Amino acid sequence: MGRGVKKKIILSVLFIVLFAAAGFTVYVSKGGRDRENHVMEYLESKGYSDAEIKSVKAKYSFFNGILGYQAWAVNVVFTDERDFVYTYIYRSGKGVSQGSVTGGDENTQKEDFKHGER
Repeated sequence: MGRGVKKKIILSVLFIVLFAAAGFTVYVSKGGRDRENHVMEYLESKGYSDAEIKSVKAKYSFFNGILGYQAWAVNVVFTDERDFVYTYIYRSGKGVSQGSVTGGDENTQKEDFKHGER
């Protein structure tokens, strides 16, 4: 193989990798915003106001998707319960559901979660 051919192959592979990385970045950015919006709408439908919610942040896990778990999770922290992170899952066609709650210590009981859905 000539030097020019190797250079073209390397540039082609580099272009494909950069294009795939850009596409993945757009997918994660848009997908995260969409899921955050769905969760916010869900929380508002449950009677929560913006003032009661400290943060809403979508997280994407490539490996969870490969392993058959939910690739996306939306973590919510409420202003009156900053030590706990409530995880919500949005499934297209099925809506939003609350998943796990993390935080607290070994003495924390399920009843201690002010915003836990039973």
